[in-house]
Amino acid sequence: MDKRRVRIADIAEELGVSTATVSNVIHGKTKKISDETVKRVQELLEKRQYIPSMAGILLAQNDSRIEGCQFGLGESRIDFMQIPMIQKERRQFYQEKASCMLRHSAIFAASDYYAAELIYFLAGAGIHVPGDISVVGFGDIPLCGHMYPPLTSVKQDVMLRARQAVRVLNQLKAGICESTVIKMPVSLVKRESVKQLV
Repeated sequence: MDKRRVRIADIAEELGVSTATVSNVIHGKTKKISDETVKRVQELLEKRQYIPSMAGILLAQNDSRIEGCQFGLGESRIDFMQIPMIQKERRQFYQEKASCMLRHSAIFAASDYYAAELIYFLAGAGIHVPGDISVVGFGDIPLCGHMYPPLTSVKQDVMLRARQAVRVLNQLKAGICESTVIKMPVSLVKRESVKQLV
């Protein structure tokens, strides 16, 4: 292999396994993977000095957030939908899931970008936010206050998150990473995308 950054796809191709298998080994989700395959993947990851990308770390944290929410809410009437990463596929997904979404009073999107995109789709489908359904995002990006309706969002300190990410990456590079699960304070910024429930 050349000196470019080693990717999950490179490891998977070299071992003849799927990228999902490599990703699951990296994130410790090995219940359905043979011990032999886990060992082969781990050895090659170490040999090739694989370092997870920031996007991969954040995606794993989003998965952990979803799993944590599911556990914390127990038997509550909550549906979790993992949306596709490709925009064209997301539009199709929204069309197929619109009736399911409307069975609920609110949607919490994993990012403000996805929340804004969803509101745009809903408006085009004649579904009113917050009249028909409330939408909340995550991140409180500047766009939130400048869209219609202004987006209610969960705010997190971006600079603190960046410092934590750099710290974790430095630990990974040094081979001393303790944990990539970091709890950070958040607050709710209320705007007009959520209706008052009586």
